[in-house]
Amino acid sequence: MFIFIFVDSKDVNIHKTMRHLISTMLIFCLLGGMFITSSCNQEIDSYKLEVIVTVFDTTEVQNALVHIFAPVDNTFLDYYVFTDEEGKASVTLDNEAVVEIVAGKTSFRGCAFAEVNEEFQKVRIDLKPESQASINGCIEDN
Repeated sequence: MFIFIFVDSKDVNIHKTMRHLISTMLIFCLLGGMFITSSCNQEIDSYKLEVIVTVFDTTEVQNALVHIFAPVDNTFLDYYVFTDEEGKASVTLDNEAVVEIVAGKTSFRGCAFAEVNEEFQKVRIDLKPESQASINGCIEDN
């Protein structure tokens, strides 16, 4: 006993089209899932801090000494860098940190602090005469 099934050629074309559509959707879903999971698991391997040193709130100070350090005991986070011709000094840290920043040139000084995290941090320090310690942001040790 034989059973014959007659299939219209239109049904075959629809079946092929649906199979192609489903396989295409499956590929897009797999690629989208891979993209989402790979972009969420990125680890940050460096934390950047840029210090901009000015005087009189406008003029960038080149070759100012910038001391960036963690204000706690037993730490290795201690950098001395000079500003470039645009008044900028940059450091890259391995971990998140809260740092204290002291910048100075001749008899001018300014201080600040920053929390360095995964976002690029910019800190602006305006230098004031050392005689005006009450407005330059620095705490004097007694």
